[in-house]
Amino acid sequence: MAGRIKDRSARTTREYSIDAGRVAVVLFGLLYPILLLWALRDFVAPTFWYMGYVWIPPASWLFGVFSVFLAFIPVVFLPTRGIRPGTVILWILFVIAYVPIQIIPSYSSGKGFVDLYPMQMSVLLGYAIIVTMSYLPVIRIPSLAVPSSVYFGAMALLSVVILALALGSYGLPTKLPSLTNVYDVRAEFRDQNRGINFFVLLLVSWEQKVINPLLIAYGLVNRRWMVFGFGVLGQLILFGINGQKSVFFSGFLVVAVLVAMVGRGRWLGAMVMMGAVLLVITTAALDFISNSVGFTSLFVRRLILTPGMLTGYYFDFFSTSPQVWLSNSVLAPLFDYPYGASIPRVIGVTYFGRPELAANANIWADAFANFGVAGVLAFSFILGCVIFLFNSLAMDRNLLVTSALAGMAAWTLTDTALFVGLNTHGILFSLMLVTLLPRENASRASRKTFSIRRRQDPYHLGRRSRSRSGRRGLDWRQASVT
Repeated sequence: MAGRIKDRSARTTREYSIDAGRVAVVLFGLLYPILLLWALRDFVAPTFWYMGYVWIPPASWLFGVFSVFLAFIPVVFLPTRGIRPGTVILWILFVIAYVPIQIIPSYSSGKGFVDLYPMQMSVLLGYAIIVTMSYLPVIRIPSLAVPSSVYFGAMALLSVVILALALGSYGLPTKLPSLTNVYDVRAEFRDQNRGINFFVLLLVSWEQKVINPLLIAYGLVNRRWMVFGFGVLGQLILFGINGQKSVFFSGFLVVAVLVAMVGRGRWLGAMVMMGAVLLVITTAALDFISNSVGFTSLFVRRLILTPGMLTGYYFDFFSTSPQVWLSNSVLAPLFDYPYGASIPRVIGVTYFGRPELAANANIWADAFANFGVAGVLAFSFILGCVIFLFNSLAMDRNLLVTSALAGMAAWTLTDTALFVGLNTHGILFSLMLVTLLPRENASRASRKTFSIRRRQDPYHLGRRSRSRSGRRGLDWRQASVT
């Protein structure tokens, strides 16, 4: 009798225990959009007003509060634990694309609820579709059994070949460009691209978006420092060639994803939101100390505020102008493209007066440019299918490595059209590499599975084991999904 009472009491305690991860996500999720608005008002708008970063509070304070509420509400239903690699995609899209879309146009365009609610509500529904599909049960997909030495040996060889092609086409960079002044390098890179074979351009894009980040993640997880160094060196060479900041910071993104996934991914949501909040606060503090806006401009304005502002421009323009219907892409044989330049350059000349500016936005901005609100929902469904496929292919693979690749895919979609990201920027190529990624030892992984966690979800991470220094910690080399 006493035993039954004790069991009932323990069960009741578990039922009413507070999820600390969810509490942290809610608190940081409420603070994050407020900090972004503060950064826009006090740091970005006073300096970059001429580029469209202006501070115009909504005429109705209720609409301003409503916009912040829309930015906050997904933290209630987002998965807080990183038990699937697709969860990393959800959180990166939320921080870099979803939240800015909901608040930046509301506080910088001068438009009200009637003008912006189609954008806000369609993006909310689109994001809800993606999150819902990420919860679908995964399926086991047969794949080849490739030995680890063969797989990563082939990746290293492929990386060497692509780097050789890049150096042969563009030449060896003599120095790395400054992060605050990369535009001359980019302009030279664009001029050189006109004479480069398209296949070489595609391989270089896959190298910087997929192959090198894969080598960096594998090297860190398995303590293969030569592999890690080779991936970093490859990214630095490509950054010297094209001057793209995303290439330079890709290694930092991989490290950030791996750090956020430590502890079996239990604190993924909290770590991402805390990192986003600290990024805004830290850059603002550094700018206050140095009496400049350089840090906020580089990490907050360019990375986070810009996707929100550009999405507002896309919705504003294509609400009254002809939509594209993928006539510049897969449906080109069926429809005539209505503009004389690409979509990003049309936005660049319309809102910035610069025909050479390619105002690349994100998956939802491009979706609206093609099919309006219906496109936002349809493209979100397609991305949900990609995440489901990613989660399924990642079964029995190292969760940390696959999560790093998922993070790169998500980062691509925050400033790139969906179909461009799938093809040119290597998301489909990334799925192929995940398919061939060596599986973890099934019998060894099964011994590390916690029974309760297995019933909750087919993904799990490796047990805690002693590191080489004797301290207890997560053995990254044995972290896997089954």
